[in-house]
Amino acid sequence: MSKEISRRDFLKLAGLGTTGFLVSGCAIENRAISTEKAPKLPTGIALPPTKLAPTKPTPTETKEAKQGILWTLELLFSSKKREAFFTNQDKLFLATPEGYPAAFNLATGKKLWQWEERGIVYGAEPETVYMVRSDKRLYALDTQTGQTKWKVVPGASDSIEVSFPMMIGKQTVHLRFEDKGYCLGCSSFLSIDKKTGQILWWENSPNRSFFKYYIQSESTIIIVPYGYASAQDYVRGVDPTTGREKWALEEGVFPFPGGIGHVDALANIRKAHFTEDRLFCRRRIKTGSGTTDDTSVITAIDLDSGKEIWRSESKGKNQYEPSYEEVISVSPTAVYALCSTGFRQESTWLLIALDRQTGEELWLGPDMHHVWAQMREVSGWDLVGEIEGTAILSNENLGYTHGIDVASGKERWENDDLRISHLVGISKNTLIAEYNNPDSSPPFLFGLDPATGGRKWRLELSQVTHEAIIFHDKVIYGNGRALTVLDPETGALLSTIPLSDQPTRLVPQKDFLLAQSKGNLSAVLV
Repeated sequence: MSKEISRRDFLKLAGLGTTGFLVSGCAIENRAISTEKAPKLPTGIALPPTKLAPTKPTPTETKEAKQGILWTLELLFSSKKREAFFTNQDKLFLATPEGYPAAFNLATGKKLWQWEERGIVYGAEPETVYMVRSDKRLYALDTQTGQTKWKVVPGASDSIEVSFPMMIGKQTVHLRFEDKGYCLGCSSFLSIDKKTGQILWWENSPNRSFFKYYIQSESTIIIVPYGYASAQDYVRGVDPTTGREKWALEEGVFPFPGGIGHVDALANIRKAHFTEDRLFCRRRIKTGSGTTDDTSVITAIDLDSGKEIWRSESKGKNQYEPSYEEVISVSPTAVYALCSTGFRQESTWLLIALDRQTGEELWLGPDMHHVWAQMREVSGWDLVGEIEGTAILSNENLGYTHGIDVASGKERWENDDLRISHLVGISKNTLIAEYNNPDSSPPFLFGLDPATGGRKWRLELSQVTHEAIIFHDKVIYGNGRALTVLDPETGALLSTIPLSDQPTRLVPQKDFLLAQSKGNLSAVLV
């Protein structure tokens, strides 16, 4: 089953922020703490072995059944940290309702160990799980024993929080700090060696007008200025281990030049798209010395080197020819962007598809739904997503949905009585799609023929509490305080699995689903 690429696949940016911090000597030294003896640090301070608190028996519910709940655990739930648990190959890590990080057997729900200090799990790898204590100290614990490997002590004030979750790279981990009173971004960033806990580098900004956002690719940390960035404050790519600048996007300031010397880069970065190795965005490039001598381009940038891989210039030489507005989606084969023709509110916005590898124009699509100047909504088509070489476009007002061949731009099918807003996937030769508009009830779930767009079945949904997913060739969605399981080919009800509360997160595992219902986590066999 191909993976759906749609607007929902936009990369989410973490909220960040604050000013500087101090770090303890024990964190700066290149060292790893033994769990058996307490070696003396260069500062003369000995770190005693971690003592694990006695573990209480964990209540579990086990059923010898082909479907149902295998076990249920209680966990500390926070609306700001909804991803309250992490998994590795065979273990589950979460904070208990009392606030103690603990490890559990993923298959059985049995508690393996519990940390002696209160804290929040911020990330996990096969051999290391990372905890942040209430005083903002970062601890790296052994996943097998819960023993401390190393710790880092930032001297942050009470008004400063560690942004959740942390960033984990190949050789480094990174903490971002945000100010509770300011939601503008991050002004403190810390890079730590994963093996030793040694601080490699950090970056501070004393001015709250110059908060930054940090995004991690395979080999580069991308630093994006926010707010009223100075002419010298470009988007930069830095080495994760040294903090040295690898490249900077100076041309036109990123991703749009302000024309007046100031750029709200955060608002614009949301219109850019990051993949594992590339950045796709719309920029305006100066073509002359005049204030209007510029042109809009869609560009692909290599995140490792910062070099431009390709550039597609819009053909618009005047207000009535197409001019690029923004990138809206990136699939394995195409880059989808909006381009406008006309002047101001009378302009028409069209969909254009570019080849992802070369930037060559594949086809120009229909009038698109958009909001002009963030004020007036203009009706039109929406790009729902791409699946198995077909771009799906749906029109809310007309009630039409089209399937477009990505390579040629030719129409594969048309359904003149179908509105959809989300592609779930394909299972048993059936395309599963949803329609859910808060301003237009009720929501629907559809099973469609992927070749013709014809409807196989339709289900009106009464209370959707989690969008549909496909797991083990079954369609599963949150229905009130339960999971409803459907056959994808017919839409027939297979089962209903009650939960303790409305599902807030579904995470597929090899043999079962992890279903979080606020403060409860269940392993569900479907």
